[in-house]
Amino acid sequence: MRQAHYRCEQAREAFSQGDLDRALTLLQDTVRDVPQAPRARILLGQLLMTRQQAAQSLQTLRPLFEQSDPAAPLAAASLVKAAQACGQEALARQLLQDFYDRQPSLDVLEALVSLGASGAGEMRQPFLQHLQKHPSLLAASRWLAAAPAQEVLPPVVQKALDTAARPLARYRCAACGFEAREHFWHCPGCQAWDSYPPRRVEEL
Repeated sequence: MRQAHYRCEQAREAFSQGDLDRALTLLQDTVRDVPQAPRARILLGQLLMTRQQAAQSLQTLRPLFEQSDPAAPLAAASLVKAAQACGQEALARQLLQDFYDRQPSLDVLEALVSLGASGAGEMRQPFLQHLQKHPSLLAASRWLAAAPAQEVLPPVVQKALDTAARPLARYRCAACGFEAREHFWHCPGCQAWDSYPPRRVEEL
């Protein structure tokens, strides 16, 4: 797995230098050689989207959800973007729903809502159903934020809830406890690899 991370770092460097072909080759080789490394698959899916290859991106990310990879929630938003770009929303919805049924995740739920909601009521219902089984300040905040205009809470109340929920949306290193708003494969605090669970603090 360490080799996969090394190649991913090389791919990121190549991408930052504008060498997209080298980044693509590095990530494709890594997915082929180390198929159980989720980071390479996620980065490859994102890179393919920047190259307007939505269908390939979707197929690259798909196994994460089919195989119930614990890191799949990190790719939920990317899966939605790829599916919408190539007209495969129904497939993405099924992949996300099946994964959510096995491993409930707020990131996956939000991706589902973004795919299937056409009105405020439809946007709120999934969060309410999630709350009935999984008490969550983050889900409660999302449910309240999607309220119809006539039901909107006073801004100060919504702001207070969002402020209280914000620390729970972070990721925490299991080795040293370092918290961050984004997920890291390499902890900037203790330098450990793969020490960040792919779930937010509230879901641990």
